[in-house]
Amino acid sequence: MQIHKQIKQNMIVLNIKDLIQLVETKQLQYREPNQYRVRLFKKYIENNIEGNIYIPPLIVNSSTSSSLLDDTVLTVIDGSVRVKALCQLRQLVKEKLSSEEVEEIWLGEKIRDFIDKGCVSVQWFEGLSTDTVNQLYIDFNTKGKKVALSKLISYDSRSEINRITNDVLEQNENLQRAGVEMEKRAVIKPVNENLLSLSQLRKLIAVFIKEDLLIKIPKGQIESSLTKDEHVQLVTRWFDFLFKLEDPHTIGMYNKTILSSFPLLHALAYFAIKDTSHMTFSEKMKELETRMMALSMIDFSTTNPIWSTFNSRKSVKDDFTILENSQKNILNLATWLETQSRKGVNFM
Repeated sequence: MQIHKQIKQNMIVLNIKDLIQLVETKQLQYREPNQYRVRLFKKYIENNIEGNIYIPPLIVNSSTSSSLLDDTVLTVIDGSVRVKALCQLRQLVKEKLSSEEVEEIWLGEKIRDFIDKGCVSVQWFEGLSTDTVNQLYIDFNTKGKKVALSKLISYDSRSEINRITNDVLEQNENLQRAGVEMEKRAVIKPVNENLLSLSQLRKLIAVFIKEDLLIKIPKGQIESSLTKDEHVQLVTRWFDFLFKLEDPHTIGMYNKTILSSFPLLHALAYFAIKDTSHMTFSEKMKELETRMMALSMIDFSTTNPIWSTFNSRKSVKDDFTILENSQKNILNLATWLETQSRKGVNFM
């Protein structure tokens, strides 16, 4: 067992280009990481190349007292994904600079500057045994607590969708009454009577921002003709009309209404905003109100046989119609809503 006084450690700041050189000369060695995680970290650098890029310190060990001027081999305890991703940036730069797209070339130049001028901090241990290094590697990779989705949305201000999600949820009391599951990525019906999860709320807001049916939520800044506050007002107004179709206290109950089904909510959001990209904010708002008001004649009860005509299945226990959460099914629902809305307009 090692005694604490025998362990020396230090913090240094290392240029990224020097870090890459250490790897190329095999002076810095690391465990082969998962390539998917490496790609995610490179994507993080790409998405934030104009802003602030935060790289957690690398943790390394040298078996003997040494410095970077020595030929001693350093072993990465924590940070293999970061090290490999940084080493692969040079190849990424070559690919970007060889592109015919102006934006890709610009991105390649930015990443090249990041390699030349960027730094990473390193926590350097000396004299740790092989067993200790292996145990630390296991501890770092198995005992860390994953950040809850609610915390990511609350504090990750880099995402425009996160900021809009926070504002919509804070400003809409009826949405709070309907219930938003804060920790789980999905709401299992009929047991969970919350209307939707925080992750699902972000998906709906992404539909309004991109004015398109999205399955994956885009990251970072999103180009839009509307301001953040206008997006908040638009989504809030949509929820106002949604809660006119069903009371917020019961809208999450699957035995009461099919509006508790997320595929239908997804389709409703798309139906409300589709084909409005050419409109001003006031025009979008008026169009949304007209479309949503026209749905008041639809029977949204779970007993309506129309729902079984869409891709769906029956729940074994309660004989509920459960709509399939696929892009094709959501598009079919949105098309049907549009057809019904025309009937509603004519009726009014």
